[in-house]
Amino acid sequence: MENGAGLLRWPRVFHFHTSLSALEGEGQMSNEMFVLVLAVGAAALAGWIHARFPGLAPERMGKTALHTGIAFVLLKLTPGFGESPMWIFAGVFLFVLPALVYALLCAIWMLKHAQTALGVSR
Repeated sequence: MENGAGLLRWPRVFHFHTSLSALEGEGQMSNEMFVLVLAVGAAALAGWIHARFPGLAPERMGKTALHTGIAFVLLKLTPGFGESPMWIFAGVFLFVLPALVYALLCAIWMLKHAQTALGVSR
């Protein structure tokens, strides 16, 4: 136990490389992984908004359908952001993420109306 080994007999000394050259090539995220993380984050935000502000949900199915239509039109109108990484980054987080959160929030509202119509809501 004098060499720093613990109960499980491995050394407790860890070496972390903090130089930029050691991180080169690492930390890259694929486009597919980014889209997945963006979608999961948007779903989490939509769920939180629905739980935190339940009064935002429209009470009538017609208004909910209108909101849903607007949300999906916003998603369809997502423009191309050019070649600059700065514009792509800004476009994704200033336009795509809010539109996706709104669309998922509308989907939650539609599911709540479906539950009410089927008589299975709490």
